[in-house]
Amino acid sequence: MELNKETKIFLKSNDNQIIEVGYEVIRDCELLKSSFKFGIVSKEPMYVNVNAESLNIVIQFSQLFKDHADYEPIANMDNGSPPDSDDPGMLFFQSYLAASFEHLLKVADYLQNQRIIDYMIHDIWQRAAHKSVSEMGIFFHSMDCLTDKERAT
Repeated sequence: MELNKETKIFLKSNDNQIIEVGYEVIRDCELLKSSFKFGIVSKEPMYVNVNAESLNIVIQFSQLFKDHADYEPIANMDNGSPPDSDDPGMLFFQSYLAASFEHLLKVADYLQNQRIIDYMIHDIWQRAAHKSVSEMGIFFHSMDCLTDKERAT
């Protein structure tokens, strides 16, 4: 099977849901793209160790960039500047609670989706600007990991 803009494959989530994904998701997820490189894509759904809810978040995010060129990771850019705060990718994560960020970052890492990782890191960076250690502890639900002195700052 050749990878092109009309390509669609079925994924089987770890909660046994079958989900169809298109080119915009495949091209951003190295895990999926490498399946094409190594010729291991078939008509059978490809198992991914991600639940259906998280896969749908990845799909929604990827669809924001459906008509964009392939993603150039920020680390590879000359200026490495963050996306504008009104960029659709930045606005996407504003509705997500910090508690879900760790899980979504793990999903993006598993799928090897650098676009999501970059956008989430910039979102966290924007949320963290001018915050105290204790405010960030609350953001990441990690107050129990902080010392009394850190909680006070």
